[in-house]
Amino acid sequence: MRLLLALAVSTILSTSHATSNEYFSGTEDWTFVSVEGSYCRDGTEAGYFVKQGSSQNNKLMIYLGGGGACFNFVSCAINRSSLGQTPNDRGILSSSNPENPFRDWAKIFVPYCSGDVFAGTNLLGDVPGGGPRNQTFVGYNNIGLFSKDWVESFPNPDQVLLSGSSAGGIGATINFDQVQEAFQDSPLSLITDSGIIFSDDYMKACLQDRWRNVWGISEALPKDCDACQQENGGGLSNYFRYIMAKYPDLRGGVVSSYSDAAMRFFFGYGAVGCNWQKSLSRNTFRSGLIDVVDNYFFSQISRFYFEGKGHVHATGNSFYELEVEGTKLVDWYRFVIEGEGFDVAE
Repeated sequence: MRLLLALAVSTILSTSHATSNEYFSGTEDWTFVSVEGSYCRDGTEAGYFVKQGSSQNNKLMIYLGGGGACFNFVSCAINRSSLGQTPNDRGILSSSNPENPFRDWAKIFVPYCSGDVFAGTNLLGDVPGGGPRNQTFVGYNNIGLFSKDWVESFPNPDQVLLSGSSAGGIGATINFDQVQEAFQDSPLSLITDSGIIFSDDYMKACLQDRWRNVWGISEALPKDCDACQQENGGGLSNYFRYIMAKYPDLRGGVVSSYSDAAMRFFFGYGAVGCNWQKSLSRNTFRSGLIDVVDNYFFSQISRFYFEGKGHVHATGNSFYELEVEGTKLVDWYRFVIEGEGFDVAE
């Protein structure tokens, strides 16, 4: 039965978006930096890729890779536990496409290998229900270590964008506070692609509680965010309200299809009491997307929502080709980073 579930998840992911290797293959002009004290899920050393920008540009983009997560037998079976992702010259990462508003920016790409949506602080984690044991879930700690390098290599940038897709999108959100504090006075924008934290009504508390227990995600949340720590394990979506209150000048955006097949399956673990893996219905997922915008984002975060079930749109051709209500995705990104973001929704 577990094998059948793993195959089902693999089928959903393969039909909803390209594989990580397709998005992040090739390392031309990128330099890999391994960081002592950082770890992938299997305990091997982690790191990041860096690419210098134009000498006339003092802006930096930090992009967190995606690729599922490890919190039960099924999810761990299809989640990478060591390094393997490499960046390329497509989509938002391109330094050659004149349409890319980030073409001349310095770029950092963080390959995803921690299995914890970059939110873990647990050096020794066991996954319940037949999952792997003795796992190193320290994605949040890794970003903290990497940030020290980044502020030394790129002191006082004019602007920083923290972004990511799928697990990397959730990770960009969770890490916003510590990355902004690292860069201090340099303004930090946040744009997530196909990776949004839902409220407890749509991302059930039992799923959030599993993340807290397995990954140590509670330790990644600000100590003064009381609403982020609910007794039943829920409350993660309140982090949105926390960072927007703390950083009133924050401007950002979220990108998602209304029926994202991968995220519906990902959040579906909590739909039946965290005892079984089941996809959220299309209507439930759509309602979750709208709920986050209406009740958590306020005017600081813009949305780019559209019909379909696709997953991950910033790192491939969709970044330039996807158009909704007369606005291309690439142009919407440009408006957001210029502080002129607006809602686009079908």
